[in-house]
Amino acid sequence: MAAETKEIKIIKEMISENYADALGRNKDDLKKVLAYHFLRNQSMHLAVRVDSITLLPSGEVEGVLFVAMANTPISSFEELANLRASMYRFDFRWIKEGGKEWKLIESSWRRANSSDFLE
Repeated sequence: MAAETKEIKIIKEMISENYADALGRNKDDLKKVLAYHFLRNQSMHLAVRVDSITLLPSGEVEGVLFVAMANTPISSFEELANLRASMYRFDFRWIKEGGKEWKLIESSWRRANSSDFLE
């Protein structure tokens, strides 16, 4: 996973030049947020639960992911309550640009808790 290995170049290529979110952030702003988290966390282990993915009539895709980040490997969602993990809910929208590649066009995130991962 590109986030765990901090491959910012790969992640940047996945973000649309037209990225915008409800807080007014653009692609450059999102890159800065990612860089901050990569610098702040020397080792990063992720556990991801896909809550939903929907193909919209417009051809875009929207969905919800729950992501737990910890400094140590996460072997199961059940152990999240015992780890010092940061947990987030990500709402996202992807668009196929140029008929070729899927790019992130919009996202938002907020804190989540361990029960979100067990539903």
